[in-house]
Amino acid sequence: MTRMRKRLVALPPIVLAVALMAPGGCGVGGSSSSTSNLKNQTQKDVAQAIYDMRDAIAKRDQGKVCDSFLSTKLKNQLAGLAKKRNGTDCSDELKDSLQDVDSTDIKVESVNVTGNSATATVKTNLPHGTDPCATYPMVNERGWRLDAAPSDSAC
Repeated sequence: MTRMRKRLVALPPIVLAVALMAPGGCGVGGSSSSTSNLKNQTQKDVAQAIYDMRDAIAKRDQGKVCDSFLSTKLKNQLAGLAKKRNGTDCSDELKDSLQDVDSTDIKVESVNVTGNSATATVKTNLPHGTDPCATYPMVNERGWRLDAAPSDSAC
């Protein structure tokens, strides 16, 4: 456990934000993808993109995460970080981080859409303690994609 923490601290915050959508917990779990609390199809589409990204993270499929669920801006940012560490692309930057994900049990609480951008409030369901929430900035680039590091928020 100590070794993992040291490695995580050394990773850039953007990598941690993407890869550790749901820190803590026991095992990779939570395949629920409820969008019934959302009002319109666009909100449901944003939520589904987050659930689909969660599923790719649970499968440790960094290529799919980069290619299907990150905006061009974020993907390029991660590729730039990879090149500084002798990697070549976004997938290289996420590879080790995805191996450290313990839990992906999340619920999209709400989605606010304005034009081609959206913010989603996502709650991580942890087996112990308070369930943290984060705000995911999304952009519609031929499908909804994470545009920047999620930030802590209240549910």
